[in-house]
Formats: sequence, structure tokens, C-alpha cells
Amino acid sequence: MAALGQYTPAELRELLYVAEEPGFFDLMRGLFAMSDESRAALQHFLEQGHPPSMNAKIDPMRRLTIEQNDSAQPVKAFPRIVT
Repeated sequence: MAALGQYTPAELRELLYVAEEPGFFDLMRGLFAMSDESRAALQHFLEQGHPPSMNAKIDPMRRLTIEQNDSAQPVKAFPRIVT
């Protein structure tokens, strides 16, 4: 219970809301089961916003693979919404 004192009521409501999403706990278990190296690669990929030098795909076994893009052809960037 002491850990709950670290968070505001708004933060706890947000956590409860997110935790109710389908598959949330499976996703968290998967993230915690990753090696430090794999988790760092995923974090880098997410921080870069899908950089052209990396490709991400999910195989038929539902495994995420992130690879360096070695092709000479650049990957088309996703359009960004600017407000």
C-alpha cells in the first residue's frame, strides 16, 4: 500500500483505465519477459518514431522483429499530423 501513496488520484485512475484495455497484462508480461537488450532495442525503435533505418514486423508466431534496414532504397516516412 505504501507504493500507492506515490501517485495522485488522477494517476491511479489513469492506470486503472489503461489496465482495463484488452491484452494489457499480456503485453506487460511480454515486456517484462524480454531481455534487457531486446527491451532496449524496442525502446530505441519507439523513441525514434519508426526511423528509416529500421523495419518492424510481426511474424506468424506473433513475435515482433526489429531489424536494421540495409537496403539502398529508403523507407517512406509516415506522414505526421501537425496541429
